[in-house]
Amino acid sequence: MTRKKNLRWEEMDKSNTDLSVLMQHFEVNNRTEGKSPKTVGWYNEVLGLFLSFVRGIGLAALIATHNLDLAARLDRTVRIEDGILVAGHQRV
Repeated sequence: MTRKKNLRWEEMDKSNTDLSVLMQHFEVNNRTEGKSPKTVGWYNEVLGLFLSFVRGIGLAALIATHNLDLAARLDRTVRIEDGILVAGHQRV
């Protein structure tokens, strides 16, 4: 039986991947980029707590970021270029 190779972070279809899987891949990606274990742990803890809080109380949050890895973990994203909405995606 051949084991399927894990996709690299850049190759993943993040829009159709379960959030828990994305969080695991995000952690591995951060570790391989040379970020300290403490920094990686902090990223995971804070983002996990924030997403749990927002989803738990049924609210939405608006996050403006240039970090595409972070954006891929969210339920809905929009892309704005020169003040114009050019793309949007909502996870189902």
